[in-house]
Amino acid sequence: TVKAVYDGLDTFYDTVTSDEDTFNVIKIPTTTNISLANRTVGNVTINVTVTDKDDNPVTTGLVDVTYTIDNGVSTTKTIELNDNITPVKIDIDNADVLFSVRAKYLGTDKYESSQTEQPGIGSTTIKQNATLTIEEEPSPVYVYEDVTYSGTLLDGMGEPIKDATIRIIVMSGTNEIDRNETVKTDEDGHYSWTRTSIAVGQLLNVTAYYDGNKVVNAVNNSTEYTVNKRPTTTIVNVVNDTVGFTSIDVVVEDALENNVILKEGTLTITVGTDEFTKNIDTSGTTHIDIPTT
Repeated sequence: TVKAVYDGLDTFYDTVTSDEDTFNVIKIPTTTNISLANRTVGNVTINVTVTDKDDNPVTTGLVDVTYTIDNGVSTTKTIELNDNITPVKIDIDNADVLFSVRAKYLGTDKYESSQTEQPGIGSTTIKQNATLTIEEEPSPVYVYEDVTYSGTLLDGMGEPIKDATIRIIVMSGTNEIDRNETVKTDEDGHYSWTRTSIAVGQLLNVTAYYDGNKVVNAVNNSTEYTVNKRPTTTIVNVVNDTVGFTSIDVVVEDALENNVILKEGTLTITVGTDEFTKNIDTSGTTHIDIPTT
């Protein structure tokens, strides 16, 4: 109740006059809205906004968010407004789940409560998109050397997927060279498979496959490399440097493996402007007489 009293002045009536009226101080009306920000399993999120009668954001107070899944089970979680838009995560762990969400702003000493229109918003959860990497090591790859294919499998939240089966298929053009269907990821989502490349010059395409699960979609990724010839080291030893009797011994070694001497192939010998070829001796040491005068 409010009362106003006029006490009079020297030039006006001295009679005191007054009047009073009664009114109620009401809270500011509000409007509560929600929108779907993400419907991916494990990251289902809605955005809550509350505004006053002039459409100004309300950033204080509590909101009850209630979500119902397709089996009829409802869950309510109470959150505190913290900004113009307050994200709220909904705990749903499976894909293809129909759900609906509604929200009620509980109000404060200043603001009235309000709630979303029924039935709120509804949608269906979808699977996460996984990330699968693959690379070959070492690089470059040489024939008859081990090559390891490895990578990491992560879910859509960036978390490792452990104990997952990875299929790896090695192709040369349209021909399948090798495959392994039992590669497993470890606690960190890491996997690896080591094999030996036995055909030189092949351009190989290696693809890793993950078939997905109830939460994550299937995914695959590929790497491509060429199987290179092994590098060699040629060693020349002068046996005789006497004019007319000059001779050398030539040994060709595998540059990747110590003490492995090649016992086949062809040598090209150049003396001045002259050039000739000779087959490598089966002993591994090729004796060559050099014509000199």
